[in-house]
Amino acid sequence: MEIRIKNLTKVFPGDPKKHIRDTVAVKDLDVLVPDGKLVGLLGPSGCGKSTTLYMISGLQNPTSGEVWFGDEEVTNLSSEKRGIGLVFQNYALYPHMTIYKNIEFPLTNLKVEVPLVTFYDFTLEFSYNAADDDYLDGIVSSALSLAQKLGIVKPEVSGRAEDKKYYINVVLHNVSTHIRDLFVENFGKIISYNNLKESSVQTSDAQFDTTFRATVNAYDATEIVDINFEGRLDKSFDNSKIDETIRAVRASVGNIGRCESVAVSRIGTGFEVIARVKNIKRENLD
Repeated sequence: MEIRIKNLTKVFPGDPKKHIRDTVAVKDLDVLVPDGKLVGLLGPSGCGKSTTLYMISGLQNPTSGEVWFGDEEVTNLSSEKRGIGLVFQNYALYPHMTIYKNIEFPLTNLKVEVPLVTFYDFTLEFSYNAADDDYLDGIVSSALSLAQKLGIVKPEVSGRAEDKKYYINVVLHNVSTHIRDLFVENFGKIISYNNLKESSVQTSDAQFDTTFRATVNAYDATEIVDINFEGRLDKSFDNSKIDETIRAVRASVGNIGRCESVAVSRIGTGFEVIARVKNIKRENLD
């Protein structure tokens, strides 16, 4: 939704009896926020940032000017009818940081320690005694839907009937044991299987602990997304390995997307690598 602000002005009346002048919080503000864009308002305390947001959300009425949501003027529309929300937050600025670092800090400081992860190709065969009203194709379809909901890329699911038994064969490519366990647990809610045979082949190792932060808005495997990647390097890492590591990261992500930037920085417990990767197919994230 596009947001347009035209000549927006907000004046808070003063009190002549107390010799308090009118306060002009916002004056003749013109802003265009294109649909789908993230826009930040920067400025010192008292410059009108919050007042502008209050007028956009309908919590305060402007003295003059217009607010448009797309092709609809909402200047005089009540806040509950505007279909947007306003989140209040206490600010805390760090004077030793740049503007960029102050913005970046709250977006990246919530870290989750993730253990080293190994990935496998799992081959699973579920078997159970078939009932007369069981529908093999329906079970196969449900198993495939379950794998897709767990984010598994290109799962293979097939079924066969033999000696009054159903056999459901599933191949999960390049997944962790956690995802395998989730699939098996939830598959048991589709059918009460009697037996499970499985085998696995290791496909990769995690070389360091990682915090993976991404907002993925893609709706199918063919859509393109961008990600930010942040990984803590091994404790043996030192300055002499920085250039080598940057080259390795660029070469690695080059197989799935375009590496816009990559850097290695020192943190309290060692070093971390940060990369911005663009133009990745959704299917390559799993």
